[in-house]
Amino acid sequence: MFHHSETASADVVVIGAGILGLFTAYHLAILGVGRVHLIERQVPTAGSSGRTGALIRSTYDNEAEARLALASLPVFREWGERIGGSCGFRPTGLLTLVPRQDADGFRALVAAQRSWGVDVALADAAQAMECTPLLRLDEAVGALSHEATAGCCDPILACRALHARAAGMGVTFGFGDGALALQASGDRITGVRTAQGTIAAGAVVVAAGTGAATILGSVGIDLGLVPHGSRVMVFHPWHLPEDAGLPTIIDHVQQAWFRPMPGNGLLVGNEFGGQRGWNGADGDMEVPADLVADYRRVLSNRFDRVDGAALRGAWSGVFVMSPDGRPILGPAPGYANLLLAVGDSGTSFKTAPAIGLALAETLLRGRADSVAIDAFAPRLVPKGDPVAVTVSR
Repeated sequence: MFHHSETASADVVVIGAGILGLFTAYHLAILGVGRVHLIERQVPTAGSSGRTGALIRSTYDNEAEARLALASLPVFREWGERIGGSCGFRPTGLLTLVPRQDADGFRALVAAQRSWGVDVALADAAQAMECTPLLRLDEAVGALSHEATAGCCDPILACRALHARAAGMGVTFGFGDGALALQASGDRITGVRTAQGTIAAGAVVVAAGTGAATILGSVGIDLGLVPHGSRVMVFHPWHLPEDAGLPTIIDHVQQAWFRPMPGNGLLVGNEFGGQRGWNGADGDMEVPADLVADYRRVLSNRFDRVDGAALRGAWSGVFVMSPDGRPILGPAPGYANLLLAVGDSGTSFKTAPAIGLALAETLLRGRADSVAIDAFAPRLVPKGDPVAVTVSR
């Protein structure tokens, strides 16, 4: 831990040591910012970055996010050469399944994704079964796609390696010292108040996850951010062969997703259980027995040889929804030196490399040269508008 007697000021203070904050600090160091200090109320990956399914894919339903993902994908696939260490990337490929009523729109979306440069193609049942002969498809599945270059990674390994690289480049860290409030003078942020004191700052980047709303509220910014609970479970099917080679799957028919885990496990996420038993605290959810049965049913509906799979772990987390379900990125309204990476709606782990670079470029040059983030500029959407919660982490 760094005390404020050692780091009483910084050129840039980054708030939040999840994947977004870490990549922003790393890119600021790469671009030559002299003093970058990252503060975190707990430790890296204590929040949503440590609880994500870490699906790495580019199949978004809008071009702006797809391009962020496309720019980020090579970083995960070539992590050792680019960052050092390991992010545990596994090139599983991705199958996406949609119900019959959405099939026509999905086919049009896949065509659009291909025009954006995404390595995705429509697939039929036979092609899907080539990815895994254990797949169960029924008449409810109306269309499928396969993204060959997609995969998944280990979020803890990724953040650990990124922290080590940033620290080696001179970024300093204050763990157990979260931001309480921002301090401002006119249209500039002048510092960050924490439990240990105040850090004077030339600029501030807020990537604070569930803490962002309170931090931004201290200088009068309300972006309508709302926390949303989500949980996952790990099953180890007794009859699943060691070499099953399962792909990652987004299953819109069941509003679920699946990814393989080391040790022949299967990680299952499902939005219908997101709120049940949740009291609003990070990671503080009970796992009711009936919910475990629900997850087992979802798993058995999609795979052969998984009936009666043993539950080997479960965890929960909280991600923050913006009013329109899109991330909020870029300069904050009313402040020339305050940048935001908030309200990511649970999908920004896979786009974090590009977001961190774009924020660093924006802070130093006034614009993002590498990949555009203009579509995600801070905006207020009427809070009564419905938000569709994505199931693809």
